[in-house]
Amino acid sequence: MTLKGTVKEWIYSNPHCLLSLDVTGEDGQVVHWIAEGQAPNVIFPVGYRRDSFKFGDQVTITVEPVKNGRPLGRILEAMLADGKTLGPAASPPQIPVTTP
Repeated sequence: MTLKGTVKEWIYSNPHCLLSLDVTGEDGQVVHWIAEGQAPNVIFPVGYRRDSFKFGDQVTITVEPVKNGRPLGRILEAMLADGKTLGPAASPPQIPVTTP
């Protein structure tokens, strides 16, 4: 799901980073979304920083929404106000370990 909205808060802290975003729907109603990422040390390699999102920034994020329909989700991609795109704010896939 792709969301375009206004940043209200960016919490860059353990155990999970949280992006608070106000999104105006097609009906004109504003919905307050919370998008989650992993801890700073996990998402730092793909470009997320303490100052990636600033209050009032217009951003576009792609989230995997929760199944119960609430305005919550996991950040899959983010386009910052300056046009820079960041990848998933998640742990990298685990490589299975096989033994000979």
